[in-house]
Amino acid sequence: MTEKRARRGLFTVSVIGAGGEHKLQGITNLERTVEMIDNVSESTRNSKISLPAQLNTGPITFSEAPFAGCGDMPAGNFFFEVLHQGEVIAHTRSVSGLGIEWPISESRESTSLNVQKLWDKYTVPEITIQQVIELTEGNPLLTAMEKMGKIQGPGEGYSVVGGASCAYRGDWIIRLMNRGSDEVAKWILHGAWPSRYQPINDFDADGGDVGLRSLTLRLAPTAASPAIEETVSSWANAAGSGLVSQAWLTWISAVFRAAPTRKNLSINHYHPDAIPGTDEPVKTYKLFNCWPSSISYQDLDAGSPALATREISMACDGWQES
Repeated sequence: MTEKRARRGLFTVSVIGAGGEHKLQGITNLERTVEMIDNVSESTRNSKISLPAQLNTGPITFSEAPFAGCGDMPAGNFFFEVLHQGEVIAHTRSVSGLGIEWPISESRESTSLNVQKLWDKYTVPEITIQQVIELTEGNPLLTAMEKMGKIQGPGEGYSVVGGASCAYRGDWIIRLMNRGSDEVAKWILHGAWPSRYQPINDFDADGGDVGLRSLTLRLAPTAASPAIEETVSSWANAAGSGLVSQAWLTWISAVFRAAPTRKNLSINHYHPDAIPGTDEPVKTYKLFNCWPSSISYQDLDAGSPALATREISMACDGWQES
């Protein structure tokens, strides 16, 4: 007798009309809700009641490890480098804060029972770089900070020199590599400027861990330039394909460069004995008018043996099951 109970472990996502299925780590908050007109009271009732309003779909979270490592395996998050104005900054320990958010504005209209999702102006979080302190080497993070204006003193007050050239803003590049030192992803941070510098992590008499300095960056690109440009290498050269859709990767990366575009998506749910991408799915969930509202990356950390992963919050107007 064939087992018919659902398992949650075999599924893919596709951009409808673009071809190709894409593997994920997880999908959460796939649900429909009915908004309430709550606590309605009338003169003829002793009770308060709730009435239905519009149908709504909350943000759906897609988790994935999208970067090609060796063969058709995903890449770890511990091989990367940071460049400032084209120069590699050595001993970078971690990078945190990569991502973007397009806030969701919900529109309720008299011609539709569905709540429609619109986007507002985007924001990017601050990005923090940590570097292992090598006492015999220079300090490129401090050098970048001092381009705001170098403090010269002591004296009556302190004078600031070198702060009038606007050289404090510049392009920073983060490169993620696989074990073969091939670039699998790159982020160009346009118009980045240092907002906070810490010469060493907190001193601790009981501590024996390595000393780290940190620099926090804010982004102020020109009006004609995106804040971040993302490039994700194709899996085409990897052994096998591992069910990776370049259409999906390109669509997600595009929200760093311009306003989101709407796509219809298909989530394919497979029987536990099936082969995703080869066998037919037993369930399909079609998502309508979707766009990525936020992308957030796990910290790139050389001290953490983990996958390079990200979460994508997807705004959709609705979905149906078939």
